[in-house]
Amino acid sequence: MKYLIVIEESETGFSAYSPDLPGCVSTGKTLEETERNMREAIEFHSRVCAKKAMRFRSR
Repeated sequence: MKYLIVIEESETGFSAYSPDLPGCVSTGKTLEETERNMREAIEFHSRVCAKKAMRFRSR
């Protein structure tokens, strides 16, 4: 899937978030690092949501 990512410049580098994934945020010193970190954050967020859905269905 593809998600919108908003990247903003900060005093110490960059920060990023996805409006479609509440709580999924990341930072980095460079734009490239921030994009890479955000991809990892989205993958992690997706795995956690999938695990929660599996636990909910098994109840």
